[in-house]
Amino acid sequence: MNNGKIDANFSEHANALAVVAGIATDEQAEIMVQKIINNEKNPVMEEAVLFNYWIAEAICKQGRISAAMDFLKKRYQYMVNDKEIGTLWEYANIHVTNIGKAMPGAKDEWRPQSWSTAQGENTFPASTLSRWVLGIHPAAPGIKEVIITSLTTPYKTFSGKVPSPQGMITISKKDNSLQLQLPHGISGRIPVSQLQLLKGSELVVDGKSLRIATITTDVILPAGNHLLLVK
Repeated sequence: MNNGKIDANFSEHANALAVVAGIATDEQAEIMVQKIINNEKNPVMEEAVLFNYWIAEAICKQGRISAAMDFLKKRYQYMVNDKEIGTLWEYANIHVTNIGKAMPGAKDEWRPQSWSTAQGENTFPASTLSRWVLGIHPAAPGIKEVIITSLTTPYKTFSGKVPSPQGMITISKKDNSLQLQLPHGISGRIPVSQLQLLKGSELVVDGKSLRIATITTDVILPAGNHLLLVK
């Protein structure tokens, strides 16, 4: 509503927060995220660069992880091309060399205001990628426990490291095989809800075979090296 009248404009800010905070119903959340993803086809009020975290979270929360990664590429990739300075900016239309590709609606021009060309809030993709691509979600203070969703991410192959106070969590996945190293002091947990999404009938954890259909509790992984296979 705008001055008591229905406004066709769609705000990414409010709708993304409604999804992340759980205010929106499942049906509403799906509609909101779909409009955000297809924002070039809708009258959308785009958020500032600093709000990108919440947009990506909303999309990922709806299970559209690949779409969220496409969103981040669209909003950031042109900032780090070889014609710019390789940093993430405070605003989408700061062009240091006045050569880079502008965001839709952003003028391709240098503006002499006091804006940052290396904005600290834009470090959030490290967290987003760790949780939604690598599937490592901190679940306790000091990252003493992590929830593992690595087996159900939309990517068949990936590898990476997630820093923690206890040391690096190392993970790599290739097809249906997952290798995981948890430092001393960290345990991992694979929720039953995640296991139910697996496309297979058997989960092999460190050589021990488990029939997925009969698993009724979360799978707990202690500190150490682990090999998981889905068959």
